[in-house]
Amino acid sequence: MKSSTSTQNPLFLSWFLLILLALIWGSSFILMKRGLLVFSPLEIGALRISSAFIALLPFAVFHARKIPKSKWKYLLISGLLGNAIPAVLFPLAQTRLLSSVTGVLNGLTPLFTVMVGALFFSQKLKYKQLIGLGIAFLGAGLLSIAKKGGGFGDINSYVLLVVLASLFYGISLNVIKSKLSEVASFPIASCAFLTVGIPSILFLLFGTPFLSHFQDAQEITTQTTLVSPIYLVWKSFFYIVILGVIGTAIALIIFNKVIQLNDAVFASTVTYFIPIVAIFWGVIDDEPLQVEHFIGMAMIIFGVFVANRWK
Repeated sequence: MKSSTSTQNPLFLSWFLLILLALIWGSSFILMKRGLLVFSPLEIGALRISSAFIALLPFAVFHARKIPKSKWKYLLISGLLGNAIPAVLFPLAQTRLLSSVTGVLNGLTPLFTVMVGALFFSQKLKYKQLIGLGIAFLGAGLLSIAKKGGGFGDINSYVLLVVLASLFYGISLNVIKSKLSEVASFPIASCAFLTVGIPSILFLLFGTPFLSHFQDAQEITTQTTLVSPIYLVWKSFFYIVILGVIGTAIALIIFNKVIQLNDAVFASTVTYFIPIVAIFWGVIDDEPLQVEHFIGMAMIIFGVFVANRWK
């Protein structure tokens, strides 16, 4: 007879991994903010995808032979819309948005998943889900006009970049669900990087001034600071490598383990915790969050809850 402790272990492990996953994904936005101190959004996106590709390469090679040739075009869609393009859009948005705000706006992903599924993949959309969508998008609208110093002003168009990235995530998830349902989730995730990994490395090395940051910083000598330029470059580099290896590759492994221990519905609750972690980092980093920001962010989180509540 199994003891009560052993019976509860899978549930305990599920929650532990879910919280760990929320901490990892919720910390992605502060890591991008640190990377932007040195690198451009294009360099950050390419470095992130390249790092994740290298980390997942052994798994991808192992699983690639099991995937039918007819399915690779859908993996390319997942690689582009679910990984490569958002990897550039998020840091580009953060050049004009607080990292905490970006993290909360990322919570629109499940709503776009529902909306795209209803519009293009013959999935039913319940009216209570429409209510959740409306609340969340009103929250996003408030965030787009909330000023750093308080009050409201002109629309910050950079919010649309995060909205677009979340829309791409939603399209990718629907393509995976409808076209790759017979393929296990981890082979999909790892092999998707085979379609974008090598182009990302080539673009990073030959299409951006990535290497020049290290060369220029090595040559510069400064007597006005205790921190050398080359140290700052390497520090930002490792922040983005951490984002790629841990925030993407290892996080995917953890996510699939959570689904294996419990189910996809349970794993999807990580959506509620990611914004909390992002806001925490924003507060720690002294981001000038105002009441208007918190109202908008609360509306997005509540809208996501309402929409997911009646799936």
